[in-house]
Amino acid sequence: MKVGIISKRAHAKGLIERIKGEGWKAVFLGSTDVAIPPSLRVVVMRTKSCSHLASDSAYAWSRGNDENMLIVSNGVTTALSQLKAWERTLNPPQAPTSDWPQRVRPRLADFDVDPPAARKPRRRKIVPPPVPVTPIEEKTMPPISHALTPTQNKVINAVAAGCHTLAAINDVTKQPSRAATHATLMVLMDDGVVSNLRGKGRRGVEAFYATAAQIEAGIDVPPPPAHHRTLAAKRAQKAAPAAAPAPVPTPAPSVTQSTDGEAIASLVWEWMDTNDFIEVIFNSDGSVNAAPRPVTKRTYALRVDSTD
Repeated sequence: MKVGIISKRAHAKGLIERIKGEGWKAVFLGSTDVAIPPSLRVVVMRTKSCSHLASDSAYAWSRGNDENMLIVSNGVTTALSQLKAWERTLNPPQAPTSDWPQRVRPRLADFDVDPPAARKPRRRKIVPPPVPVTPIEEKTMPPISHALTPTQNKVINAVAAGCHTLAAINDVTKQPSRAATHATLMVLMDDGVVSNLRGKGRRGVEAFYATAAQIEAGIDVPPPPAHHRTLAAKRAQKAAPAAAPAPVPTPAPSVTQSTDGEAIASLVWEWMDTNDFIEVIFNSDGSVNAAPRPVTKRTYALRVDSTD
């Protein structure tokens, strides 16, 4: 069997050796300008080691004839397993015939020996019980004002399959953006095919879409995620007008405090007069600095005026 290889020669050395080891013939076709001969029926293409022109030529060759087999694989083991599977389809194993006693009878007749009896199968054939089939109730869809587009059909099938959020629907339908998916959902909601069962008119809450058939069957709507509820609460708190703070009353001095202060001041003045202090300083560490009144000295002089 001939196997064509589309790849760079330096990258396909291991694949060529393995193909030759299996008894097949490897035909190297190159990696850029590929011309596949009509005698080949199977080609292995390594997409990481060929150009776009080569891959386009290989795909066109596989579509040109149903008997052509194109194996796209970058790994050696995967390519070999697919080659072996394709070879088995070309040469399927033949089922054993049931006339082998007649074939050996002429040889056994010379020795006057009867052919052995056919063995009975020892394994019991287990037939599974039939599974009851529940008929599907047909439900009519609401009338639609226009024909559905392929994109709208994809969105409806995604919602019916269990994708109820915008992110899940966009991941399944492979839309270019979530805005495009949301626009499609808005058109389907106007037609009554899809409805939003959660977060309608509330900012910050994730929507939950369901078809008319799911709503009739009684679908359970789970609560929104915690981060969506927190976001909605914060936005509602910002939107609410802020209340004016209540005025804080200033506490008036008590009568007891003013009376105690006057008593202490009178005692300090009395102590200063007793000790003849003109200034007293009470420090925060408990010490007291007192300045005594300066002592003035008087000088007396005797003056005598005489006429002599």
